[in-house]
Amino acid sequence: MKTAGTCPVEGCERAIPGRFNSFCAFHHFMIPAEYTRSLMRMKIECANTTDDDARAQLQERLPTYIRLAMSKLPQDRRASA
Repeated sequence: MKTAGTCPVEGCERAIPGRFNSFCAFHHFMIPAEYTRSLMRMKIECANTTDDDARAQLQERLPTYIRLAMSKLPQDRRASA
């Protein structure tokens, strides 16, 4: 079972560094930068918005964007090494 603060990649139990990262450093650098930047931008926007509806919408979309980014991992690296 995944806990908050651990990498969402199956089989990886590494910690997620920083407040706005979505993956451990090992997997973060395997995902194309445009996906990790997009996720980070979305998390920052979610944290900084004062509109509760906008925050709820961003939080609702976040898991989908994380799954999309994980799909960009090289096939042999989807589980942690």
